[in-house]
Amino acid sequence: MTHNRFRYVTVLLALFAVETAHGADALPFPASLDELGGSVQTCATLEHMPALASLLGAVAAGRNVLSVTAATFPPLSQGGEALALSVNGAPVAAETSQWRAYEIRREGTAGALKARTTTRMADSGAGLLLTFTVENPTDTETEAAVSLSSRMIVRLHEGTWEWAPPRPDEKAQDHRAVPDGEDAVTWADSKSPAVTAMVMTPSPRSMDADDCLHWEERLAPGGSLTVRITVAFGTDRKETLHRAHGWLNGFNDQQEAARNGWETRFKDAFTPGSGRYSGHLPLLATDDPALHRVYYGSVLSWLCMERTGLSEKYPRVFVTASPFYAPTLTYFWDTQFYGTLWALLDPAGLKEQLRLFLTADIHSCYAVDFLTLKGVGPWYSANDYALFQGLTTYMRLNDDWGFLDEIVGEKNVLGHLESLATHWKKLADNPSGMADYGTKDNLLETVPTYTNVVPSFNAANVWMMRTLAGLLRERGRGEDAARLEEEAGVLAGRVLSLCNDLHGWFSCIMPDGRRQEVRSVVDFMTVAACMTKDVPPDLCGRMMDSVDRELWTGQWLRALSIEDPSAVRSLASPKIMATWSSAWPGDSLRADHGFTGSYTAWPAQVAEAFSRWGRDARALEMLRAVSPVLDEGPFGQSHYVPAPTRPVRKAFIGGQDYFEGCGGAFAEVILRHFCRVSSRTAQVSLCSSTAP
Repeated sequence: MTHNRFRYVTVLLALFAVETAHGADALPFPASLDELGGSVQTCATLEHMPALASLLGAVAAGRNVLSVTAATFPPLSQGGEALALSVNGAPVAAETSQWRAYEIRREGTAGALKARTTTRMADSGAGLLLTFTVENPTDTETEAAVSLSSRMIVRLHEGTWEWAPPRPDEKAQDHRAVPDGEDAVTWADSKSPAVTAMVMTPSPRSMDADDCLHWEERLAPGGSLTVRITVAFGTDRKETLHRAHGWLNGFNDQQEAARNGWETRFKDAFTPGSGRYSGHLPLLATDDPALHRVYYGSVLSWLCMERTGLSEKYPRVFVTASPFYAPTLTYFWDTQFYGTLWALLDPAGLKEQLRLFLTADIHSCYAVDFLTLKGVGPWYSANDYALFQGLTTYMRLNDDWGFLDEIVGEKNVLGHLESLATHWKKLADNPSGMADYGTKDNLLETVPTYTNVVPSFNAANVWMMRTLAGLLRERGRGEDAARLEEEAGVLAGRVLSLCNDLHGWFSCIMPDGRRQEVRSVVDFMTVAACMTKDVPPDLCGRMMDSVDRELWTGQWLRALSIEDPSAVRSLASPKIMATWSSAWPGDSLRADHGFTGSYTAWPAQVAEAFSRWGRDARALEMLRAVSPVLDEGPFGQSHYVPAPTRPVRKAFIGGQDYFEGCGGAFAEVILRHFCRVSSRTAQVSLCSSTAP
């Protein structure tokens, strides 16, 4: 069987592709990851301080010029904040910061003195490499009394991790520093085997009862004090201390290894036969600097989620977020936003994990924890759609249609696809004839009216049934295919009945049968992707006009219109708006799905939707427009729309993380929709003009 309708033999999609369009004019592959790094940021305008990721974990910078928080090397995790620097009795706040994949740089002032720091993650184990330099820029000799609040609270946590990983109480008295010679300190956790070791040069003059380390130096005009620090995390004191000493003894080499490790991994991702991955990603041929940066910056954002130390059975996984949340989890829904990248880069690893996902009870959880391989969290309504798309994407790009016949669990993969495509019928016991997808906790969590019978995943059911019908027809099951196609057509009509023809927004059906309009981007982009040809052309235009008018802000997107009733209610309520500064904003305020910003995958998918419905030039403008978002660092979980300090800002309040797998969505959409790509070639082309 050829499966010509479903596989990508030489072409994924070629709307803008011209294989010889650029030649020598195409921008080269980034010579260094510095080209993809962020610009210098003023920390007072940042909600999210920068973070770093390695193959073993992640860590976030604190507000102090040197401090770190959320150091997470599963099953080890840090509680609170550590390594705050003070000079002459005053803590030194980070005034500026700059992110690169392998390093965070921060600067601050302490009276007349200046402090500069670098933070890197060790390439060869769970640990950190830090430096701080205190400089005297004046023409007068100055005393520098430097203190480092060194207490590091780290614990080993057995069992299953969830969205919020287990962390020790930062106020607990279970960790005490033990000096180990003049240059080293270790901490042992009394409630777990966790050990932390820190080694420094030059050695501190003293350590007080509060675990503060002290250096004193008289700095001549233009003089400076530089201290190098290594921090190792482990479970055996001798080994952990030995590792920290080894890193310090070869500090310059370790610094270079941290950088070169990242540089090599990034290049390997685009190199056929590198030996690191079972596949590779295509190079992008374009002469457009913004598109060039968006594509490679998106790939880099996604590679920040790669972990190699979580599971012996699955040696390479892509976790959903970090360092604050989900550092061991892979959400089924999130895989949808980088499925093409994964299928091209590491098809062998993807196939193994697809088998795992097929044996999970995806209707009782939203993610798999790779420490225990158990499902966690409530059911997400997107699970069927996400897994169906992951399976078909893998098979198309790798021409592995034999996978359909493999028995996984109690049935073959084709049987699983049938179950995924028709599961909605079990949820359709209501007058609408469509699936009821439950409460907001099963959907967008933060939009109180986006519940029950929602257009988006009912549209996804249309696409799944039609795709499955094609597979069945090629296997000689014509009657089953015809039945599915007929059911899909009926369901498509029901989905369209939820749309307001005047402006193109959709309504959800509440349990009492009442229709509630919700101006969410999720319906727009999912209907565009799954029912592209079902929507009348004039209605497509009105839908796009509404998105342009109410959601698109120039460089980013609102996931929910500010004119949506839920948003209007939030803006009018002092009580609701007061939660803006709390740890968990309520009622439509969260940046990923509310009106204050957007989940990172949505702008990419909106661009794809505009192109599907004929607005190719506008789609490319949208892809170009998000390039400045990378000035702050990689694409994160979500970003706010215009704020007083910047056009777009990475979100933190409301459980939004610095790294997220959806950061790969822009590269995903570029490859899936805008480029000519083959799993057997190393380069694709993207025309930077507004027409083919």
